[in-house]
Amino acid sequence: MVTETQDVIKVIQKVQQEAQFRAKRATERYGTLSIGDWHAQGDVMFKRIEKVPEGSELVKNPKPQLAPGNTRGSRHIVAEEHMAHLKFYAIPKKTPLDGPVVEADAQWEVTHPDHGHVIIPKGIYQIRYQRQYAKVLKRVRD
Repeated sequence: MVTETQDVIKVIQKVQQEAQFRAKRATERYGTLSIGDWHAQGDVMFKRIEKVPEGSELVKNPKPQLAPGNTRGSRHIVAEEHMAHLKFYAIPKKTPLDGPVVEADAQWEVTHPDHGHVIIPKGIYQIRYQRQYAKVLKRVRD
């Protein structure tokens, strides 16, 4: 028979495990990413590319949220103080897995409540979303 004290101990252990997990997922810093390198933050991926794709359009008044949606999992947010260093572009012939292209003239930080924050070096990045296996092409929403 499980006592109330044992239940409390289990809850405390679970909280401690979660704290250790989050500490391991603290801010990751990427000193350099070469052209073609990828970095993933949950279901959002950053691919370093050489130049903004031809035909892309500059987005006026971009939002800092990189993944569309209103769930906790979609909160891949560019830190406010870094938005001034970024230009966002909408690519032509976009699929459900394509996000914006981000051109950064300085390093920039993307925060997330579950995956840990990342600091990405300056450069040009194609944002992509993880594919969910389904009959219809759609992105994963975590």
